[in-house]
Amino acid sequence: MGVPRVWLGVWEHNYPAQKIYGHYGFKRVSQHTFMVGDDPQTDFILMKDMTEED
Repeated sequence: MGVPRVWLGVWEHNYPAQKIYGHYGFKRVSQHTFMVGDDPQTDFILMKDMTEED
């Protein structure tokens, strides 16, 4: 589609999704913590460089 990269967020405890995203070439580049009520939740920020060949 001509985009240079794809970004997504995944919950830090969603291990099956992290494994799938890793399989497809996504790399963890950052994280973001936010509040859900009184509970801090952390999403890992993943990125895939679409200019690299698989």
